[in-house]
Amino acid sequence: MNKRTPLDEAKVLGDMTKMYAQYGATINYAGGKYGIALLSKERPISVRKIKLPGREEGRAFLLAEFKSYYAGCTHLSLTDDDRLESAKIIVSIISKLDKPVFIGGDFNDKPYSATYNYLAKSLECLSDTAQHTYPADNPKETIDFIWAKDFKGKVLHHETIDEPTASDHRPILVKVKR
Repeated sequence: MNKRTPLDEAKVLGDMTKMYAQYGATINYAGGKYGIALLSKERPISVRKIKLPGREEGRAFLLAEFKSYYAGCTHLSLTDDDRLESAKIIVSIISKLDKPVFIGGDFNDKPYSATYNYLAKSLECLSDTAQHTYPADNPKETIDFIWAKDFKGKVLHHETIDEPTASDHRPILVKVKR
């Protein structure tokens, strides 16, 4: 039987990296919780977990406020309609914010899909859509992105990291300068 670890993995990872860990559980799974996490070097001023549509399982958007920006993460539904509705909720929330916003996550959708195109009307995709992220052991699709709103800086570097075992997705990295 598959059993979730009794550890608070986000906290352990935060302690190991000397970062602040925020976690938003979305479902009960294998005797524990499954969800989304955000690590940051700076302590957040506030953190919100916003429930998103997900017919197959619980979904959420985790949004942290910092002194000069917001950072968020998400894991969208496998269902087209739920993904598009989630994008509308996310854009509605961040359109009211008065600082730059960065959002990363598994959007479960490909570049130039309806959800991607909806997000692109309000946000800038900072990650490289030509670099595949899923599945990690032999990537064939790009479904993970980093988006920004009101970012006035420059992307210095972006890449999909060649790491096939840490997750079922390849990590993506974007370095920016204000």
